[in-house]
Amino acid sequence: MHIACNQRVLLDLSTWRKILILKPNFFNMLATAQAPLWEGCENHSELSTSLEALSLKSDYNMFEGCFNRTVPLIGETMPKDHQMVNNFFQAKSVEKLGLGCKKIDCCPKRCMLYYREKYHKSITNCFICGMERYKTVTRRGIEKKIVVNKMWYFPIIPRLRRLYFSMANAPHMR
Repeated sequence: MHIACNQRVLLDLSTWRKILILKPNFFNMLATAQAPLWEGCENHSELSTSLEALSLKSDYNMFEGCFNRTVPLIGETMPKDHQMVNNFFQAKSVEKLGLGCKKIDCCPKRCMLYYREKYHKSITNCFICGMERYKTVTRRGIEKKIVVNKMWYFPIIPRLRRLYFSMANAPHMR
């Protein structure tokens, strides 16, 4: 049995059940995206300020402690009924949208990816250039191996699914 949406997008009932049951956070985030930061605020929502704060943290390489001290200070300057996040943990709730990323180890010269971790954990040198995958770092007297270089991969399929969620965008996706 299919449900027709705008005569172009067809989704069966099992797909809708998966969307509604497995992704309730998406709809909660949509609600926070439309709710104002405080009563009468027209410029920002809780979601927009969270994203803006995370963007500032990333752009200026803020430490988590600095972020956790700065955000409450900003919140204190707002009216008492504001919905501003209080710390990094709350701001990171944007990840619940399902638009995460995967960190993939790669060669420092970017000639090889160590993609399938369960198969390539034991590989320590690049097959092409021979450079080491890990470097040894000593912190507080403990030696630890950390990856020299990482790549951030943003899967496209969850992003396309989000575009199809919107009835306004779905007809234009063909």
